[in-house]
Amino acid sequence: EWPFLLGGFLFFIGGVCEVMINRAYKRLPITYVWWISVLDCIGGACFWLQVCPSVFAGFSAFLVSVVGTLLYLIGGVLSLCMWRGEQFGSALIPALNAVSRLQCPNIVVKKDLKTGICHIIATSEASPPSTGDKDTSLGDVLSPRLTWRGVLFLCMYILIGVIQMVVACTCLSHVSYLWGWNPKFRQVLSTFVSDVCNYIMVHMILLLNSACVSLPKRTEQPYRSLFIMMRLLSIILVAN
Repeated sequence: EWPFLLGGFLFFIGGVCEVMINRAYKRLPITYVWWISVLDCIGGACFWLQVCPSVFAGFSAFLVSVVGTLLYLIGGVLSLCMWRGEQFGSALIPALNAVSRLQCPNIVVKKDLKTGICHIIATSEASPPSTGDKDTSLGDVLSPRLTWRGVLFLCMYILIGVIQMVVACTCLSHVSYLWGWNPKFRQVLSTFVSDVCNYIMVHMILLLNSACVSLPKRTEQPYRSLFIMMRLLSIILVAN
């Protein structure tokens, strides 16, 4: 139990550091950073205390572990919401959330009326940027934000990755089959390799969604169909 005790203590220390660096004890609970810091701190305390037999034991320790897991899950979802708002520092690097671009060239967005494709043109003039179409938002074209539906599917991809890692680790419990060329060796090895490949592919999907934060438009085929099929398959995998 010592690894769990040390890990839980470090999680708790990390949460305390987030509370201190974001000064959550001096501010009102009205920001994502405040809630993430407090949830991580309480969740870390739950992970730490649930392995202390003198504090919690048996079913009560299991309940404390569940509470800590749920708190970290909520904190992770709120971190995705901060990512959606382009606050990439989350609760760990608050200075990164306040970074702004200075001395950038003016940007003009022109929309082709025939194809509907937006062209981005950088100019060095001092005139304010303008758009070729009133319905086109400059911010949405330059840095599209993650939608709430996208946040939901990101959580689903993360859940799939966690499940695949748990299944892969479960295969390691049958390591005794690897000795003496046991008949089940090929089955265990095949399952382990398949789970590891699925785990890597899910993280590749997460990387893809970090670059393409919005669903491609109807005119952008076959990318739109691929994204839709990817989301449908993720629902099937989670249900399975």
